[in-house]
Amino acid sequence: MLQLRFSPTLTLAFFIASLIAESPVRAYDIRDPLDIDPVYDPTSAVGPIVSGLIIATSLFLTRAEGIPSPKRAIETRMSLIAGYGHDDADITRGHMGFAWHVRNWLSLGVDGFLAAARGDTERTVGAGGGLFFRWELLHSHRSTFFFEQNGGFVLFESPFPAGGTRLNGQTSYGVGAEISLTPKSHLLFLVGHQHVSNGQRGLQANPAFDGIGIYTGYRFFNE
Repeated sequence: MLQLRFSPTLTLAFFIASLIAESPVRAYDIRDPLDIDPVYDPTSAVGPIVSGLIIATSLFLTRAEGIPSPKRAIETRMSLIAGYGHDDADITRGHMGFAWHVRNWLSLGVDGFLAAARGDTERTVGAGGGLFFRWELLHSHRSTFFFEQNGGFVLFESPFPAGGTRLNGQTSYGVGAEISLTPKSHLLFLVGHQHVSNGQRGLQANPAFDGIGIYTGYRFFNE
């Protein structure tokens, strides 16, 4: 039986996060596949700030009670992100990260990755990392369904996308499921939107990569 893991700000957080804006690739007249009118864009620089405020408010208003045990996990993931818009490039990434349960409905983590990008006019490799949060919305005996958002930076060997810069910001959001194999071993599945751009820092042009990604991974609890 599914159970909702609730916090005083969970409803507000999920509502805001679901109001996905148009894709930042407006110059190419391409809309986000979700096609929802812009209110809040989790792929923009404002997205992680808004999410951070939501998390801080949630932690302030709630107590650390009923946190699942074990609390700390090591995660490995592979992702394939199919781009739309700028050059239709694709990105393949391998991830390694750590996550901590800070509430029974919220995990915070840090993530590092190696990336390979391939498009019609560019091929490059890079590395990056960032922070993520995972709202664990629904829970059953062996599975958990969640909303996840990630923000950080990525450095490529050569400018990516073409006409951009080597150093870019990267944000993503998506929904996924975690399936328990044993008390300490879990499988992860996620589908999400990925955005990479320089935020128009130092350049007048701001070519952006936007894509839909499939993530699969493994989560091992070591505490």
